[in-house]
Amino acid sequence: MKRKNGQLVSKFWRCVLCVLIGMLLGVKGWSAEFDEGLVEPMAMNGEVLESYTHGLGDYHLAYLFSSEADQSEVVKERKAVEARIRFDDYIRRARQAAETNQALANRLQDLGLEALDEVQRSYREMVEAFGNSPRRPIWLTNMAELKLQQILQIKYGFASESCRYGVPTRVQEIAYAEVVREAFFLLAEADASLYKLQTRLPRSPGFAALKTRGLPGMLFDEYAAKRVPFYLGIASIYVATLPADDIYFTGEYDKTNSLLIRKETIEAERKRLLGIGLGRLDGFVTDQGDVAGVRFSAMLHASYALFMREEYQSSIQLLQPLLRSQRRDLTTLGAQMLYAHALAKSDVRTALGELRRLQGSHPIVIQSPIFKLMVVDAMFRVQVDNLEQLRRGQDGESALGQAFNVYYELIESPSLSEMERQQISYMVAQRFERLVAYVDDVNQMPARVRMLMTDYGLQQMQEAIARGEQNVEGSELNRYYRLILDLAKSLDEVDVEPEVRARVGYNAAIAMYLPDKQSMENLQEVANILAELAKKFPQQSVSVKAITFATETLQHLHQKYPDVGRIGDDYADAAETLFNAFSVSKAADNQRVYYAFYLLQGKGQYAAAAGHYKLVPFDHPQYYDAQRELMFCYDAQISLKQQANQNFDILLEAMNADARRILREVSKEDKNIAERSGKAQIAEAVTVMLQAAGMEMRGAYADAVALLDESDVDFEAYSNLLPRVLQVRISALIGLQQLSEAAALSKTFMQARPELAAATIDQLLKQINRRFDVVLNPLNELLPHERLKKEAQAVLTLAETFQVANEDGLIQPGLDDEYLANMDIIKSRAYRVLGRPQEAVDLLGPQTVKFGDVLELIMAYGDANYDLGTSESLERARVQYRMVMGSYTEKPYPEVYYHAWLNYLKACIEGDVQVEDVPLYVGQLRMRDSELGGEVFKKAFDDLIERVNQ
Repeated sequence: MKRKNGQLVSKFWRCVLCVLIGMLLGVKGWSAEFDEGLVEPMAMNGEVLESYTHGLGDYHLAYLFSSEADQSEVVKERKAVEARIRFDDYIRRARQAAETNQALANRLQDLGLEALDEVQRSYREMVEAFGNSPRRPIWLTNMAELKLQQILQIKYGFASESCRYGVPTRVQEIAYAEVVREAFFLLAEADASLYKLQTRLPRSPGFAALKTRGLPGMLFDEYAAKRVPFYLGIASIYVATLPADDIYFTGEYDKTNSLLIRKETIEAERKRLLGIGLGRLDGFVTDQGDVAGVRFSAMLHASYALFMREEYQSSIQLLQPLLRSQRRDLTTLGAQMLYAHALAKSDVRTALGELRRLQGSHPIVIQSPIFKLMVVDAMFRVQVDNLEQLRRGQDGESALGQAFNVYYELIESPSLSEMERQQISYMVAQRFERLVAYVDDVNQMPARVRMLMTDYGLQQMQEAIARGEQNVEGSELNRYYRLILDLAKSLDEVDVEPEVRARVGYNAAIAMYLPDKQSMENLQEVANILAELAKKFPQQSVSVKAITFATETLQHLHQKYPDVGRIGDDYADAAETLFNAFSVSKAADNQRVYYAFYLLQGKGQYAAAAGHYKLVPFDHPQYYDAQRELMFCYDAQISLKQQANQNFDILLEAMNADARRILREVSKEDKNIAERSGKAQIAEAVTVMLQAAGMEMRGAYADAVALLDESDVDFEAYSNLLPRVLQVRISALIGLQQLSEAAALSKTFMQARPELAAATIDQLLKQINRRFDVVLNPLNELLPHERLKKEAQAVLTLAETFQVANEDGLIQPGLDDEYLANMDIIKSRAYRVLGRPQEAVDLLGPQTVKFGDVLELIMAYGDANYDLGTSESLERARVQYRMVMGSYTEKPYPEVYYHAWLNYLKACIEGDVQVEDVPLYVGQLRMRDSELGGEVFKKAFDDLIERVNQ
């Protein structure tokens, strides 16, 4: 008998062990690796089963396992017992692992819950398959016991305690109602079956054998006398706590079982259930010897029944032995929370004091985040359940706000570790969704409460999406989506703290993003909302996440749809916010190269782009991309200065300084880091190329050639750089007066790589042609210097190489006549620089026949004839200039218009034709444009008039 009684005691000690598991595994946190062999199930054999059944005191079951193992009923029960043993073993191992490896502990707990589900399934199958078995009440009771203890505690995080004393999550609330309802029905059936067996079993033919094997003692002394009344008392009290709309009160019921026959009203039914609970638990409550080892638990549940009957003083009186006890387990913790609830009915402040004392005195509360929060839940409940008492002396809104503040006190407690803070914040947010029931209007809830509710809602949306839900009316996903947007709208007020507005605004934007991560319109809208949020609240930590999401999203959209709608402008605006308000951030570093390249460098804003490239950190994956483009930006700025005839020495020196730095950094790079090393090598190639180009610009031709020759860079591997490298080399050779070498290189290059050489030589010809502008400009009275003459000779050589290659079919597709005519214009300018205008006239004459309407060609032919200076050539020049002048009839006139007028009048003077009419022509021109094309042209025209008048 004593061993049988010990079974009920052991069950409740397992309840205490569950508390310890909850303390360690209640919230899954940090993860670690573990050996899969550590989660193998324990081995099953006859010895393990015998030890377990003897521990239960179920000798009848031990007999069945040893002597009737092949019977289908025994096979089924053995399966249930083995699953239960595995459950106990997994939970024991999980408790041990939680001290050193949280991931392993989580996995073991999951396996334990799977085993628990298997136990439940096995018992359910046995109940359905073997309806006449005398062991059926045992199976029914075991199922109910598992539901009321292990399932509510481990699977649903102490749901019964949360529902009775604290604030349950939505999942806990649903699970609690379902579990306690099922447990009550199972126990009612077990009770009725045992009642019938007390009469029928002694009359059965094999009763003597059953008695010898211990079945009657197990059924009647253990289950009918102890287990069923104890658990039935608890289940009936739990069912009495269910809400009025629960299916228990509204659905059909079994009218053949007296325990299940309900009263006519819900209130009357609650009283009946509480009466059943008190009646069934009374024997345990009054058992001073505590033979079953459950007296404290029975007293706690009986006290709760009295509390529900509003017999608060009686409830407190019955709790006294528990409150005075030195035990520190879940039962005494529940007693102290229940005591506070009962005390609060007359004195909320004192009740809060008791709960605050409990926070620092009970070891379970001190060690477990779950129970830390549960005590705070109780503090909240004793306030909102007694608001009228608190409202005396303060308005209702502040009383409710004070109730919510207990959660913030917990979250901000310095005693919490960061992991505990994260765990508790998540659990608080879970509860807040349920706390809406305590207010008439969500706007009455404190702002921070609503903020945490959006955190929780966002997590629930993610879980719903993982389950495959769609954002349609009635779905969980849509419910949380609407909740978040409504809460965000309620908090979009200027008097709400910036931290709250920023975080809720961020959550609302992500809520819009989660159900639709593909459509361009939604991505753009979400990104713009987040960019605006970051701009409005730059000091808030969530704004960093907001601007990071916004810029990354808009960057990807810009890559895919660069010319669609406002995507480019939106990305630019978001990036501007990022660089202005969050310049020292990983997000800013990640965006600099793309933004500078596409939105600045690509639009000619080279100095601004260079500024971004210089800010990319050395350890960033795009560092060498940035250095490469920095050099190109220097090169582009220098080129613009050259075209505008402006000094570029400062830019050239800055480029050389950065080039020296880049080459030093590249020389120290680890070649084993493939991606970074590859980018470094490209940056090195660009840097050497442009450094050589800078030397060539300064006239250090020999240095430029030497740098290209001595560098370790294999430019053949960079086909996109090779044309510029050869252009620099050829130009440097020209500068060194090595024209034959330049021509030979051009020819060799054209023969070997015509597709690259054509563009290279074309670019070089155009570059030298731009230098011709200085001496050939009619406004400048300059003579060509020797270097320019050498370049002019090089132009003729290069052009000939170009044209021969075209005739030989090396350039594909071949050059058309219009392109060749443009090349002849450049050649004619070279002839003029060399003082050979007749050859320029002879070259362009035939081209004017083909392309007589091309103004550039007409102007070039006129200039060549003017330089020739014969009466016939001057007349031809005047004809060409009149054609150019006549092509422009309305302002504004281009520069070539005034050039044509100036050279026409000069040709008149040089040819002694209509010289006296020159002032008249200038007057007519002044009537068209009083500024005469600007100060420089105005002075030139005035000088002509003065020359004629002399």
